[in-house]
Amino acid sequence: MPPFTKDEMLTELRTILLYEADHIRAAANDEIAAEFIGFSRWATDDSVLEGEDEQIPDFEYEEEEYSVMDPQKVDLERFSITSTLIKCFEFAFRPSLSHELYDTNIKQITFFTQGIPRVGTYGETRPFMTPDGYCQIVSEVAAARWRLEVEEEGTFTARELALLANMTEGAVRNAMTGKGEGSLKTVPGKKPMQVEWAEAERWLKGRRGFVRTPARPSQDQVLKDRLKAIKTAQELGALIWLHSDLLEAPGLHSDFIERTPTKVDRSAGGAASLNWPHEEVMAWKLGTFTFDAAKAQALAQALDFDAPEFVGKALEVSLRRDASGGNQR
Repeated sequence: MPPFTKDEMLTELRTILLYEADHIRAAANDEIAAEFIGFSRWATDDSVLEGEDEQIPDFEYEEEEYSVMDPQKVDLERFSITSTLIKCFEFAFRPSLSHELYDTNIKQITFFTQGIPRVGTYGETRPFMTPDGYCQIVSEVAAARWRLEVEEEGTFTARELALLANMTEGAVRNAMTGKGEGSLKTVPGKKPMQVEWAEAERWLKGRRGFVRTPARPSQDQVLKDRLKAIKTAQELGALIWLHSDLLEAPGLHSDFIERTPTKVDRSAGGAASLNWPHEEVMAWKLGTFTFDAAKAQALAQALDFDAPEFVGKALEVSLRRDASGGNQR
């Protein structure tokens, strides 16, 4: 379980962006800050000024700093970092073969979190400015998991291993200085103490709190949940397509090489192993297939689905599609 919710992370992101707007205002001006954040800290007041009988329209007055405003005023859809953070949150805490994360996403979130304001206008500090900030934790866990499972290289600090294993940093430091099977062999001369990739992988395998990205779709809870939630034949086709891409040997320029852990078990073979005509495979991928229980079971096995659940779902969505005259694919 993640140590905080996605909504809590996004609320923190809104606060960070408000502080960034204040930094932009300090470096440039109100107009540029308002363009960045999406609204002005100046408001229009049509009230009567105290001691005056005449109403003065469009009187502008200055609000307080952006950092003290309601974070819910921030429209996160304006900022590309929002989708990157959500992807990294899922990758960090709900690892799945279905995540569409790339090296550029890891670089973006790392750059963003390293540039978070560390002090407010009046010298105040907030939790997001510390290592315990939600966005900071997501960034570190995602980057560490990327090195561990996709790049399979690099070194890891006690903090990174603690975050991956859902342990305290103190417990990891004890392992770094201990002896025996549960200990960690550190890189000589590295300060702070770090361990090489192979040692980190060996050690994490024995930690109950570490959740590895599954090696095959049938072990992937995210993909299982996605199958259960499917309502249309078109949605089922999209999942079939994803399983096919995962299980068939990727080409040299496939983006799955860039974003998929190297230890994917492709033994199920994928749809190509069925030797079906191309048109028939495409009908299943597009959601236009004619339901056949035997073929559905064969496809389930080739794509590493749970066969009874897949066959039942294929029957359900095809019946719903046909009953609607094909309008609900």
